Amino acid sequence: MTPSGRAPALELMLDPSRDQTRIVRAAVRSVFLDSLPAVTLQDLLTIVSELVSNAQNYGPGLPFRVSVDVDEDGRPGGEVQDFGRSAFAMPDHDADPDGGLGLQIVDALAEEWGISGHDGLVWFRARPAED
Repeated sequence: MTPSGRAPALELMLDPSRDQTRIVRAAVRSVFLDSLPAVTLQDLLTIVSELVSNAQNYGPGLPFRVSVDVDEDGRPGGEVQDFGRSAFAMPDHDADPDGGLGLQIVDALAEEWGISGHDGLVWFRARPAED
């Protein structure tokens, strides 16, 4: 549920046993294509893709949840929750050059994002389109 108490525009439970990125991207595009500027939609697609990829690659292998909505100000945001118990950390690419760039991409594109507790939930809010 969103802070307003209504259901998000898009909510999916996904099977971690196969790549879900394409499915999630198609769903996000379908729901938000007509309501978001192209640059905002592209950033949203990239953020969600990176978080879904992280849930699949580093989560506990359980079904995971993706929800996306647009707030009262027209900014998209959402959550990806893999129900894992591990903590997230920004990778140190100087120490591990083979590590992924997913969270760094999210950090660059999102207006804000964070980790909620220890239940594998990552939330984000995309940057608004510049006029």
